[in-house]
Amino acid sequence: MPRPRKKLNLKYDEISEALLRGDTLKLRELASQHGTCAPVIKRCLEEFYGDRVAFIYGRNGGVRLSNSAPPWYAEKARGFSPVSPDLTGVA
Repeated sequence: MPRPRKKLNLKYDEISEALLRGDTLKLRELASQHGTCAPVIKRCLEEFYGDRVAFIYGRNGGVRLSNSAPPWYAEKARGFSPVSPDLTGVA
């Protein structure tokens, strides 16, 4: 029988405000505040925010807002290709 999932009560509005301010959140700090481990917090943030957040590894890493897709990305996804600049003669 699998272990029951722990119910986390993350305050997504406070997390969103911190991300919009440009703060970098640490998974370890969030996990210690809620009495769980970092992978569980990461999974919860991935489920809630999807691709709007980026997880950066390393000493200066953490959770940040991801860069939005460039404007031509939606057109490319629909089958249109963006007009590329003429780079002939450019070294």
